[in-house]
Amino acid sequence: MAEQLATWCEWVDTGADMRAAAESLRTIARTLKTQQFRLARLARGGTVDLASTLASCADAWSAAQEAIARLCARHDHSQPVSLPAGSNPFGTPWERSPSTLP
Repeated sequence: MAEQLATWCEWVDTGADMRAAAESLRTIARTLKTQQFRLARLARGGTVDLASTLASCADAWSAAQEAIARLCARHDHSQPVSLPAGSNPFGTPWERSPSTLP
C-alpha cells in the first residue's frame, strides 16, 4: 500500500515535497518488508524489539502525510481537479474521471 501511495505522490505532483513524501513511503515499505523476517523469529520462540523500527516508520509516515496535506491545502476546491496528462500512474485506464474535490 505504501508503495502505491508513493507512486501516486510522484504522479500527482513533481515538486520536492511530493518526491520526499514518495521516498518516505518507500522507506516504510522496505523497512516493513524486512521486519517480516524478524517477526518470523517470534513464531520460533525468539524475541524481537520492533519499537525503534516502528518509531522510524511513524516518523516517515508523518512526513509523508504532512506533504500530502500541504498539497491538498494548495488546491482551490472550487476549481476542477487538474490531473497529469495520460493514464493513471498504474497504467490502467480510468473507470471514471473525477472532476472536482468534495
